[in-house]
Amino acid sequence: MIAADDIARGLLTAALHGRDVALEDLLFKTNFVDVRNERGETPLHLAALGGHTFCVERLIRANADVNLLAIWGRSPLHRACEGGCANVVRALIEKKANVHATTEFGLTPLHYAAEGGHVECAELLLKLKAGPNVQNKDGQTPLHVACQKGHAKTVQMILDFRADTNIPDKNQDFPDDLAATRQVEDLVKVGRHLLEYPVKPPKPAKASKKK
Repeated sequence: MIAADDIARGLLTAALHGRDVALEDLLFKTNFVDVRNERGETPLHLAALGGHTFCVERLIRANADVNLLAIWGRSPLHRACEGGCANVVRALIEKKANVHATTEFGLTPLHYAAEGGHVECAELLLKLKAGPNVQNKDGQTPLHVACQKGHAKTVQMILDFRADTNIPDKNQDFPDDLAATRQVEDLVKVGRHLLEYPVKPPKPAKASKKK
C-alpha cells in the first residue's frame, strides 16, 4: 500500500510534469487532491502553470479547489495566466475561478497575462469583466505592465476593453511612459484619443523630500 506522503509527492510531481497516466493512477488511490508543496501550491497550481490541460481537467473533476491560494496569494488562475495556456484558463473559469483575485502584491490574473503577452488569456479574462484598471502595489495597471514588456497585441486587447490610459503609477508614470517600443507608445496615444481622453494629463508633482 502506498503511504499518504508518497501519494502527495506523486500527485505534485505528476501535475508539475504533465504525466497524465501517473496522475490518473494516483487519483484512484486518494480522495484528497489539494495537497501542497513547500510554497503552498497544489497539483492544480502546478498543472495550470505548465499548461497541462488534461491534468487540470482531471484534477477539477476530482474536486480540486480552483480558488485555493498558495504563497503570496496566488491562485491556480494566476499561475495559468502566467503560463499562458488559454485552454487551462478556460477550464478554470468554467469552474468559477475568481478572475478578480489579487495577490499580496495586488496582482490580478490579468496582470500576469499582460506581463507574459498572453493575449488570448487576457481576452478570456476581460470578457468576464476582469478589471483593466486595477492597480497593483506599485500603482501599475495591466496596461502599464503590457506596455513595459512591449506586448503590442496585448496592449491593443486591453485598450479594446476601454482601459484608462491616464492612470499614473506610484512613480507618476503613465502606461505610454513605460512603453518598450514606439509601436506600443503609439497604440496608447491612439487609445487615449478614441476613449475621449485627447490630452495626456500632466504628471502629478512628486512629493518633495524633507531635508
